[in-house]
Amino acid sequence: MDLLVTRHSKAYYTLYARGRGRGGEDKFLLCAHKVPNQRKLRIFDDTRPPPGAKTMPGYLGRLKHNFLGSEFKLDDVTNGENRKAEHLRVNFGVASFMSASPRTMKATLTKARGTVLQAKQPEQTPQGYVLAFDIDSVSPSVKNFRLMNGSEMVMEMGKKAKTSGGAGTPDVFELRVRGPMSPYMAFGCALSSLQDKKVCA
Repeated sequence: MDLLVTRHSKAYYTLYARGRGRGGEDKFLLCAHKVPNQRKLRIFDDTRPPPGAKTMPGYLGRLKHNFLGSEFKLDDVTNGENRKAEHLRVNFGVASFMSASPRTMKATLTKARGTVLQAKQPEQTPQGYVLAFDIDSVSPSVKNFRLMNGSEMVMEMGKKAKTSGGAGTPDVFELRVRGPMSPYMAFGCALSSLQDKKVCA
């Protein structure tokens, strides 16, 4: 499945399925709002829910992270606010200060029998680190990644090159996802990569 994540701001993100709507248009799936002054994002299946409206019908779950931005946990609230079901854990390697090494990333799919995916590391060239993607027109970004189950690619995320609008246009990231990764889990992985990291490579 091909998905698109748009970072409208550091506090608002949307997820669309490419070409799954009527007439081949992109279809809205989910959005996420960052909770002010807290280390969490709330995820909804409504395009514009009121920020903080965690009790509304469209509220699906949340993505929480630690102070360093190195550990993330995605859960849902289908069983009620006090009975959360964990879907995903994402961990980023902690790097030394001013390290220029590539970012390391691991995703544990709790809802898929604990399947563990590792991010493929880029190759070092004279021009810098290079990571090949199946997605077309990927712009260099530390947010990009490919999650592998052994030699099989399960999810990749690449920043789309901007064709117009310049610095004022939102950042768009294309996702290519395969089972056992669900769109909900993929959104959690993408949001994890897009959050600020204090001591990660």
